[in-house]
Amino acid sequence: MMFLVILAIVAGALGSEGSDRCELPEEVGMCRGYLPRYYFDKAAGHCKQFVYGGCGGNENNFRTEDECESACGNRAAEVCGENERYNGCGTACPLTCENYDNPPKFCVLMCKIGCECEEGFVRRADGKCVRPVHCPNRQAALDRPDCDKAPETGLCKGYFPRYHYDQEAGQCKKFIYGGCGGNRNNFKTEEECYNKCGALRARARNACEEDKEVGPCKAAFARFYFNKKAGQCEPFVYGGCGGNSNNFLTQDDCEDVCIY
Repeated sequence: MMFLVILAIVAGALGSEGSDRCELPEEVGMCRGYLPRYYFDKAAGHCKQFVYGGCGGNENNFRTEDECESACGNRAAEVCGENERYNGCGTACPLTCENYDNPPKFCVLMCKIGCECEEGFVRRADGKCVRPVHCPNRQAALDRPDCDKAPETGLCKGYFPRYHYDQEAGQCKKFIYGGCGGNRNNFKTEEECYNKCGALRARARNACEEDKEVGPCKAAFARFYFNKKAGQCEPFVYGGCGGNSNNFLTQDDCEDVCIY
């Protein structure tokens, strides 16, 4: 009997080697004993009592509730949401909608305990993990017309009066569209042109009124913001996530939007 118990314990240890014991399911084991034990219920986020048979099973098996809570209790507040997973040592500078196109090159902290987005997902500003294509800035880019581009007649030889937004003049102007190809700086009416491009420019100008905001992350990205008190664009270090719209990749980008 002693040999079977030892064999079962060894088998259980080998079976769970390299796995996180708190992630394992409740397992009674092969024997028919009646031993009150505790295991960590991942779904509930706390330790529960169960009856252990006395041999086999797995490592999510504790003699007392205190022992269980000591080993796994830090998970109680870490029942992760949709498209998330728990990581005992995840990156302290995770990918977000804000930094996905320019991820942190280095991170001050070594690792962070808690929930992180699963592979292929990034953290949105509302805290949810989404596919990058569902980030607000990317969706806006998909919907945004080419307001900063020159009008294109296209490949065809038709004659369609249209409007385009002239960025230098800050107004919509007529042009002739051939009927196919071209770009998205192309509107059927002057009103549609101003609604799309005038509003975008107005929203961009609102960013110039906001204060500089580094954001909560600890990366270091060279950026520019408009200092409304000084009336000029100045460099600052962006943390990589959060912040606001007064955040430009280059000084030229900042000046194009904020300096009349």
